[in-house]
Amino acid sequence: MGNHLEVQPGIALEDDAGSRATVIAIDRSGTEELVLVRLPDDSELSFPISLLQQRKGGIFFSGEFASLSGAAPETQREDPALVIPVIEEFLTLEKKKVETGRGVRITKSVDVLEELVDLPLQRDEIIVEHVPRDILLAEGETRERREEGDTVIIPVLEEVLVVQKRLRLREEIHITRRRHETHAPQRVQLRKEVVNVEQINPDKLD
Repeated sequence: MGNHLEVQPGIALEDDAGSRATVIAIDRSGTEELVLVRLPDDSELSFPISLLQQRKGGIFFSGEFASLSGAAPETQREDPALVIPVIEEFLTLEKKKVETGRGVRITKSVDVLEELVDLPLQRDEIIVEHVPRDILLAEGETRERREEGDTVIIPVLEEVLVVQKRLRLREEIHITRRRHETHAPQRVQLRKEVVNVEQINPDKLD
């Protein structure tokens, strides 16, 4: 666009006298771009876009709009080749991340739980019994250690004087093992980890 100005329909212009006008169209059909504006009294003017200047505060017309009011044929002409842009607004959605906190602080603690444990305990008891037998054994006969169920039988032999010397079973020692089951309840401590998540306020972080 001429003079590198961003002139578009709808923007406001001001002349050197402080009068304002609104751009309604840009005519690019000729060799020189023309600007069509509407004055506050609803009259329309057109002039070369080269007469506009970018100044502090906006775009200004070099001169006064009133000086162009005598050019009625130019300002009021109907140019079939006049290009009038059609403007349409579009809705643009945009997402961006917003920091709401710098993070979380995770603390871990250990809770001690007490539970009742009842486990069976075994205890062996040895019972020794002396069982009299008083049996004479035949010559060369003897008795060996043996087991009957949970009982271990150990023969006790002695020599006695008879017409001939023979072995006599004087007694047997019966050793019986009996198993007893008792309960000894005890309290056992078990540990369990508990995780606490605490939201950190970024203003309170060091």
